[in-house]
Amino acid sequence: MADALQGVYSAVATPFTAEQEVDETGLRSLIDRTIDAGIHGLVPCGSTGEFSTLTATERERVVEVVIEQAAGRVPVVPHTGACSTREAIGLSQHAERTGATAIMVVAPYYEPFSIAETKRYTPTSRVLCRFP
Repeated sequence: MADALQGVYSAVATPFTAEQEVDETGLRSLIDRTIDAGIHGLVPCGSTGEFSTLTATERERVVEVVIEQAAGRVPVVPHTGACSTREAIGLSQHAERTGATAIMVVAPYYEPFSIAETKRYTPTSRVLCRFP
């Protein structure tokens, strides 16, 4: 693809308040500092972003905040994998509607999958799906 993603992408940490809520103000500050430092793109809701401990609603909000704060300055590629295919699809569709550049999806991680099963799981036989 002519406009392939390239460069260094930061695995975005998800900051929390003392009340264990997503710290949106802290997240916005982190995004600005990361972009200002010269990163080429952002990956929210990966393992560094606490995806396994966030609810689907929290994951959606984190993606919304990151995309809004990035404001087109760099690509945003959220991780949308989940334990269930239904949740992964929902998170992927939300990322596309919200304006993500692409998504990263892993097969459900609770049960072991063979390589062939993992390849069949991803909708286009690719781990990274880019939106037009």
